[in-house]
Formats: sequence, C-alpha cells, structure tokens
Amino acid sequence: MRALRANVVQEAFDPSAEVAVFHDITELDFTWHASKQERMEIGDHKGRGYEYHPCVAWEPRAKRFLGVLHDTVISEAGPDDTDTMDYHGDPLLAHWDEAERHKLRSNHRHQLATHIRGLAALAPGQPMVHVADREFDDIPAMAAARQVNHQFVFRVLGNRTVLVEDKDGQTVPCAMEELIAVLPMTPYKEVGLDARGHVAYGGGKPKRVARLSIGACRVFLYRPAARGERRDVKLPALLAVNFVVMRELDPPQGADPLCWTSLPVDTIEQQAWAGALYEQRWHIEEYFKLLKSGFRIEHAHFTEPGQIAKVLVFYSLAAMALLMLKTELDIAPTGPLDKDRYAKVRHAMRHPDDPDLKPSMQLFALVLRGGGWLGRRADPIGPTVLMRGMLQVMTMFSMVNQFSVLIGSLAKTYGGGSKNAYTW
Repeated sequence: MRALRANVVQEAFDPSAEVAVFHDITELDFTWHASKQERMEIGDHKGRGYEYHPCVAWEPRAKRFLGVLHDTVISEAGPDDTDTMDYHGDPLLAHWDEAERHKLRSNHRHQLATHIRGLAALAPGQPMVHVADREFDDIPAMAAARQVNHQFVFRVLGNRTVLVEDKDGQTVPCAMEELIAVLPMTPYKEVGLDARGHVAYGGGKPKRVARLSIGACRVFLYRPAARGERRDVKLPALLAVNFVVMRELDPPQGADPLCWTSLPVDTIEQQAWAGALYEQRWHIEEYFKLLKSGFRIEHAHFTEPGQIAKVLVFYSLAAMALLMLKTELDIAPTGPLDKDRYAKVRHAMRHPDDPDLKPSMQLFALVLRGGGWLGRRADPIGPTVLMRGMLQVMTMFSMVNQFSVLIGSLAKTYGGGSKNAYTW
C-alpha cells in the first residue's frame, strides 16, 4: 500500500521543479491501550505507544502539497519498513558490528539518513531538499544527502564547535555562539508572533512583531572517533556546509534567536530561500493534527503496529486531499481566516451552485458544511471539522457511485425534475 501511495504522490511531481521533503516524528500515545503489542516508551519515558515518522513531499516554489511519499511506524521491535529501507547500509557504519547497528534502528537521526538514501532510490533523478527540525541535526544525515546529490535545511540543535577558514585559508576551531556574534547581518523581514511566540497566520492578531535579520557563512563540521563512552562515527573528511542565521538583533526579554543551517547560500536571496523552506515545514505539523485530532488515530483499537501502519496509509490519503485543497485555496495552516478568504468561503457555503466558483472551493465548502463549521470568522477551521466533513463527503461520493441507478430512479419518480432532484 505504501508503494501504491508513493506512485500516486510521484505522479504529481514536476520533474523540473525541486521537491521539499519535510521530516518529523510524532508520538502515538497508547498508554491506556494495554492490548497494544510491542509498545515502546514515549514522552520522556512517561507513556507507552509508537512513533510515527512520515516523509511529506511539498513543492516549495508553487507552495503545493504533494502528499506522503513514505512513512514509518516505530515500535519496540524497531521501524516497520525494513523491507524497503536499508538501515544497515550506511557506509559510515562499516566498522560497527551487527549488534551496534541494530540498536541504531530506533535512533531518529539514523532513520533520517536511511530515509534520505531510500527516497533517492524511490524517486531517482528527482531533485529534493530535505527539511528537518533540530532533533535530526546530525552529520551522517547531511552526509547521506550529499551522497545522493540532495540538498538539506536542518534546524541547528545547539551550540557546537565548528571549523572556519582564517585569512590564510587555514581551518581553525570556533564556537558557534562566537561566530553568530560577529556574523554580518542584513535586515530580512518582519513576522507577526502570537503570545506563544509562534507565527500568527491568516486573520490571527499578532501579539508583537519580530524584526528579523539574516546572515550566512561557510563552515566545516567534524566529529572525533569517540567522545566519552559514546561510540561515534568516523567521518572520511570534513563536511562543508553553509551556516544560515535568522534572528532578532534586539529580542525582548525571554525571546530566543532563530537560527537555521542549510546549503547553498551565496546571496541574500538564497539565504532568504533557506529560511522560507524551514518556515514551510509547518505544514507537516498540520498533517499531524489531522491524523491525531481529526481522525483520532490514537483511539484506534488495533493491537499490532502493522495494523496501525495500514490504517495510517488510508488516513494519510484523506489528509493529503484536505491539505491539497487548503494549499490550492491558500488557506492559512492555523488560526482564523483573513477578511478576504472568509468572504470567499462564506459565499461558497451559501451559494454552492455559483458557476463562477472553482470546483476546489465548492468541495472545500461542502467539507465545511458536513463538518459542522458554524461560519463565524473568529472560529478557526480545525482538524475535527475538516476530517468529520471529509468523511461525510467521501461517504456521499461512495454512495452516489455505488447506487447511481437507484438514486436516478428515485429522482425520476419523486424528484419531479426540480433543482433538488436527489431529495424526496
């Protein structure tokens, strides 16, 4: 089923356009489901369940959602995609024995490196840029992207020592915080933030405005063969990357600087594009909300992780359809609608037969009506409304397709040829 879904997603690819692949992991909490098999500790060892790692494809230039290219459910036994992903094929682990490599299967960073190589084999020749949050910040994952000629944008995990070139062209160590302090910065843009410090999308009212600046430089990453009791990876050479910093120069009390790492970034436009790619990573969080708050995957009563994985394939297809609709209609990921889009959506809900409406807007309005959205501007269009409406629309389409002869007969007998011929 994953292969069939991947084929559907790849059919939407533009071969000439770069595809961004968003990587993230969410926890599926089944603490109160004692019948679940192979549960693992999650939530800082406070709960039990599984982990879910999807690879969400997105066309960043057109801002178009493409779908879930691959996903993995991780249980006590490890990831469930070992039939398609080679978790032991990393050339950097050639000196590790089988037991050591087996332990790495549940390591998030090692999973990312494996998925990067696997996706290159799944879609050969397709240019990709992998975008991930700070928990995936690791040199082997970057090296894996280099090996398959892919790009990457990773959020920096924390301060570390890097190598920079001095005026004589020699590499010298430098703490990252010291590098940030002397890095030339250029005014970039203003971003409205809510009370939690998150971007205020759509019609949401920002609590304050963050004035961001941007800067970049070339650095070299390295790691020793061993660090204390931790077994580390031996790198064949230094890894050259571009370090991008996006931050407020004078943040208020308690506000943290915003930093990203990426390659390549030689101009201010390229630096801004690296930042834009990371900002678009938010769409994978919206996908998680649809699965957990909308489809309530954590309430599924299946006992095996493999069964959960199969259900997630079907749920991901429904979520893909909704996210495609939202991106096509330029609906904000979260928060209330702005004035213009609210007027368009309300008009579509009140006049669904308007011939000037796009089919995508008509379908979106149908989903909202079925989901019970009250149509008030202050009410965000949440995942529960979307998934509830999507299920009703899918059921309706299924019945029309399966019982078209019966519906036509009833319409002819009882409809009287009126506009609402399918009611009796």
